[in-house]
Amino acid sequence: MAFQTKGIKNRLKSIRNTKKITRTMELVSAAKMRRAVEATTKTRPYTAHLWSIINSLKVHADLLENHDLKKFFEIPAEVLPYQRHQKKIRTTMILFSSNRGLCGGFNSHLVKKVASYFRKRRSDETISVIGIGTKGVPLLGARRISTDFAYRKEEGPGAYQSIVPIAKEVYKKFLEGETDKIILAYTAYRSSSKQKPTIKQILPLPYEKATEVEGYSRNHLFEPSEEELMQALIPRVIEMQMFQALLDSNASEHCARMVAMKNAKDAATEMSDSLSLSYNRARQASITQEIAEISAGFAAIS
Repeated sequence: MAFQTKGIKNRLKSIRNTKKITRTMELVSAAKMRRAVEATTKTRPYTAHLWSIINSLKVHADLLENHDLKKFFEIPAEVLPYQRHQKKIRTTMILFSSNRGLCGGFNSHLVKKVASYFRKRRSDETISVIGIGTKGVPLLGARRISTDFAYRKEEGPGAYQSIVPIAKEVYKKFLEGETDKIILAYTAYRSSSKQKPTIKQILPLPYEKATEVEGYSRNHLFEPSEEELMQALIPRVIEMQMFQALLDSNASEHCARMVAMKNAKDAATEMSDSLSLSYNRARQASITQEIAEISAGFAAIS
């Protein structure tokens, strides 16, 4: 009986230590989440406005006839029936996962979304993956999806500078015809309780009719020309879209880790309470047994 109480006591001590660790990690993740969410919400208006400027420009000018800029647009066949179609589209996917674990289903849900995309587009696209964040790469490998390059995902002041060379490289590949499409796979931050795995195409730019673009008007004069503005803005749009995806991914990761640590802490609390009850019962039974043995011994010698 003494051996049983000692085992329960050791296990109880271990669980209480785990509870302290998970509570600390929850508090750290909550602090990081607040900073990440603030950064995400601050950059969203700029990123959205830059995207709307590109949309306004591309429908304002007669860019479909411009040979140099035509490749930047995803143009339906009914709009430009003479465009050349390839048998298989070469797609570059940039996957934003985490560098560390203990964040619940953050990485697995995103990889599941990516695997679903691969299955649906297997016959139409040849997809190469660039991983930003190290945890997504082995999960993709388990699904027999290889990654061409993998980078650590940065946070803090150096996050934007870490994105710029990758954005320039994929944009160069698009200009030189090495890839036909660039898409982002990341977890979009909606709220502290909701994060959504998302796949977003950034090049070629989605086609929209003039009437579908907010603020569309032909009564504007541009200096320099619309074409020059497009050529200057498109690289900036690619960088900002990737940077916004990185910020969303960071905010979602810290939210997921905070929730995972909270659940672990709550589970440790329940287990600790249950083991405390078991320990008290075993200790009470041991004391009762000792009293019974003393009484029996006293009765035997009386």
